[in-house]
Amino acid sequence: MASSDKVPVACPASTGEGKEPMGDPTKTTTAMLDKGTAMLQSMKPIKQMSLHVCSFACYSHDPGRQIEIHMYGHRVNQDFLQCAVYDSNSSKAHLIAYMPHLSLLYAELDEEGKKKAQEKAYTLDNSLDGLSFRLNRLALCKTDTEDKTLESWEKVAVCNLNP
Repeated sequence: MASSDKVPVACPASTGEGKEPMGDPTKTTTAMLDKGTAMLQSMKPIKQMSLHVCSFACYSHDPGRQIEIHMYGHRVNQDFLQCAVYDSNSSKAHLIAYMPHLSLLYAELDEEGKKKAQEKAYTLDNSLDGLSFRLNRLALCKTDTEDKTLESWEKVAVCNLNP
């Protein structure tokens, strides 16, 4: 969820108009490859997501501006959720972010607990290697540890992964 001072533009998926994002139409060969991929891949990390939370997030520098977010997640244990965040709940929703949340109580864990949480996060993140999409950008965010809703995230840095 990037912040800017520009007037926000409605995202095509969230307007209900069903507009496609910019780009060439999908070629027949690409569509056939997608169908074949869907038959061969299990998509286990995605299929285990059974939680849906709809919320509103404020821009860090302008709390008056809000965006609707839909978090689809998987509860790993009592204190650990793994989420993918979308801009709507329609079939044309756009992925905003993948957020592997370490413990909501991370600051309250002892050093051994922190190490175990980090190892678990590393294991779960490695399970994403088999998915058929490329990451082209990573973001480092910070939030107040008291914010149990995780809606006060502020982007600290962005790393582009393009060659």
